[in-house]
Amino acid sequence: MAVTAILPVPIGFAGRRDAVFASVAGVSPLARVVRVLEQQCDVVVASAAPLAGAVREALAGQNFSRLPVVVSAPSGERVACLAAGLRGLAEGDEVVVHDIGWPIVGVGTLGRIIASLRSGAVAVMPASPVTDSVKAIDTGGLLTATL
Repeated sequence: MAVTAILPVPIGFAGRRDAVFASVAGVSPLARVVRVLEQQCDVVVASAAPLAGAVREALAGQNFSRLPVVVSAPSGERVACLAAGLRGLAEGDEVVVHDIGWPIVGVGTLGRIIASLRSGAVAVMPASPVTDSVKAIDTGGLLTATL
């Protein structure tokens, strides 16, 4: 049974393009996520139409031009991107969905997700411990508590 990773790039990133395309240490968040996912999955990038050209260009620039980039329905919202990514998959294929807004998944985490799916889990949602302090602020921006 195949494991397919769908990486949605919804329309919300049209106004935050750096979150997807900005190079950090020579690698964009998009390429960083694809690099991890492709080690254990078939990867499909599902993009909102206005971002699809830039997605293809960024992937080609990082030697990922062979990856399929599918274009979502006109709304370009995350659910439309996911629907586009799911089209063409075989029934019963295991699917991993990655959020491009959090591009720091590791190979070990991905392996544990896949192992859980293969052990019969219906869904898996990894979590990491919070290592930073979390602050609460009021509507004026004043610090009210450390959580």
